[in-house]
Amino acid sequence: MTKARCSQAAAVGLLILVASGYSHPAQAQPEPAPVPSAPATRAPSAEPLAAPSASTALPPANAAVSAEPPAPASQPAAVTPESASLANAGPFQSLLTDLRARAEAVRDLRTRVDGAPEVARSILNPQLFEASSDYRRALTEAVATISSGAFADAPPAARQFALGVVGDRLASEGRVIRAATMAQYRESLSLIERVADAKPAERGNLEQARNVILEHLPVLLHEYRENLKARERLNQSIRNDESAFQRQLLDAAKFTTGLLKGVAEETAQLRRSFGAAPKPEEQKQLAALRTYRKHLSELQKTQIQLLDEYGTDTVDLRRDLITTTGDVSEAIFDTDVVGGLFKKWKTDTQNVITENAVSFVVRAATVLMLVLAFVLVARLTRSLVRRGLARTTLSLSHLASEFIVTMSGRVIILVGLVVALAQLGLEVAPLLAGLGIAGFVAGFALQDTLSNFASGMMILMYRPFDIGDAIEAGGTVGKVQAMSLVSTSVLTFDNQMLIVPNNKIWGDVIRNLTHQTTRRVDLVFRIGYRDDLEHAERILNDIVNTHPAVLEDPAPVVRLHELAESSIQFVVRPWVKTDDYWETYWAITREVKRRFDAEGISIPLPQRDVRLVDARSTPGSARTGALDQRSG
Repeated sequence: MTKARCSQAAAVGLLILVASGYSHPAQAQPEPAPVPSAPATRAPSAEPLAAPSASTALPPANAAVSAEPPAPASQPAAVTPESASLANAGPFQSLLTDLRARAEAVRDLRTRVDGAPEVARSILNPQLFEASSDYRRALTEAVATISSGAFADAPPAARQFALGVVGDRLASEGRVIRAATMAQYRESLSLIERVADAKPAERGNLEQARNVILEHLPVLLHEYRENLKARERLNQSIRNDESAFQRQLLDAAKFTTGLLKGVAEETAQLRRSFGAAPKPEEQKQLAALRTYRKHLSELQKTQIQLLDEYGTDTVDLRRDLITTTGDVSEAIFDTDVVGGLFKKWKTDTQNVITENAVSFVVRAATVLMLVLAFVLVARLTRSLVRRGLARTTLSLSHLASEFIVTMSGRVIILVGLVVALAQLGLEVAPLLAGLGIAGFVAGFALQDTLSNFASGMMILMYRPFDIGDAIEAGGTVGKVQAMSLVSTSVLTFDNQMLIVPNNKIWGDVIRNLTHQTTRRVDLVFRIGYRDDLEHAERILNDIVNTHPAVLEDPAPVVRLHELAESSIQFVVRPWVKTDDYWETYWAITREVKRRFDAEGISIPLPQRDVRLVDARSTPGSARTGALDQRSG
């Protein structure tokens, strides 16, 4: 048996002895004793009816246990004064009749379960649990209905009678729930001990029975809390019951914490022994432990929630819940819990240093050597990855290449730090949990940065541009100088450096001006209406075709494009290499001006001629003037 199981079994044995004392009313004080700090208690067998008698004994350690949790042995006591006539309830008679019918249905189901074979019990027990829960909900709803002023015309005597009957039922059912809860705590303790010692062939049924109890027990705890609230609403004295319930919850929560730590330790030991590739039966064993831990975690959350309602300090319990399960809940927003996680890691570190002062120097030297070795390996890895990416045929952007190179080194350094801490014997789980919590909280405060990071990842994957490209994006135009997962540095053509967030770039249209090796130069030239059309076209073709930067394929285009108001427009579209775009644009524009002037081709300015016409000289005309537009 592992060290964790030995300590767990010892604690279980002690708690079973304590728990057994609760089944002897003669030895108990008037106030019901708290439930034993029942750890991973298993859910009560849906039995809300009766408390175990003094003679109820725990099953022997070697007895077979079915998958369904056994129910308390004794029969339920009547919860309603049968001697009272429901006719006195007036308009509340139907409500009380329904409560009586529900109680009888639960009692009948209990009788069927007691006399049924094992197979039938597995079917009837869930029905019994649901019927019991429905009955208890109906009781609390009845209190709200009767005391809220429903049936305003009901006689006061009838209302008081109905409240008395429901109050008696609540008090009786409270004792039943408490007794059933205690019985299930005791039963779960026994099952936990027997699972630890069971053979593999017997362990499955025992684990299933234990998990069923753990699954149902939080329901009973909530039902007892609701029962106390309903009784308080009826002005019943519940102070002693609440105090006992609070002590029971605190004891149970502390022991559940111990069980969670034992499960975490056992899981870690099994993982170390199984290695990186566990066999199917080993995976099954780990899965069973995860299921057990999940049920314990849910029970612990319920117990902590109820303790919070009573104002109990649960910081240590919530901190231990996070460190043993890694389950991050709303507790991460409690500064005391977060501080406790780091404090625990600090305390563990101090304890390790104090207890191992002699060997610590040697270990520190070993850790230093490990860190230096991993740093050197990280540098070597980055160098090899960079060379490999340079030789690969994959088309990766500069950002993608740098990301891969950087992450390869950082991952190795991170692994080295974890290995180094492990060599010191430190428990890194609380630290990792604390860092995870801090990262989770920081994520809310850095939403914009995370948005930029996500956009940077999209740019990395889709590669719309790279370093050296001229782009128009995010409201800027310029040449990309540097890229990261958060921002892009753009050098404008007038030599200004702009740092643009990646989410602004990715969220807008991206125009890569230098992505293609060739570009078309779009030019427009105008001539007058009186100029020689064919002569102008020959001049434009000659200029384009004789320019050394203009490509033959695709062939340049010179076409008459538009007859505008004051000019005839030609479009000139030669193709050039991307690097020659602006030089060609400026050179052709200058040459066209020079040739047009030399050949007598005009480049008209926009103009408009206005001619006044005498209306008397144009009979029938409705105008006094006309606008005659013509080209110069």
